[in-house]
Amino acid sequence: MTSALEKQVNGSHYTRLAIQPIEYIHANEIPYCEGNVIKYVSRWRQKGGIGDLQKARHYIDLLIEMETEGLEKLLPHNPVHTTRPEELAVKIGEFLNDDPE
Repeated sequence: MTSALEKQVNGSHYTRLAIQPIEYIHANEIPYCEGNVIKYVSRWRQKGGIGDLQKARHYIDLLIEMETEGLEKLLPHNPVHTTRPEELAVKIGEFLNDDPE
């Protein structure tokens, strides 16, 4: 079976690279915004051109705002979920064991 890393949907802009962005991002536990910067900067010449650089800049701008203004101010309607893992496990268990009538 072919690995998902060995095939590219809609082009070869990642498979041409010595290290694919997803491999680097995952191996280094890079967060979402930073990962998108890496992705767009890595592929801009082969796929999206200046538009990909603008997308990378957008994520950099978001990072700057989150660092200078705080996440809560930037995303006031999306509070960080605070459910503890054990509470979440109980909720998932209840959901899976729920017997519909």
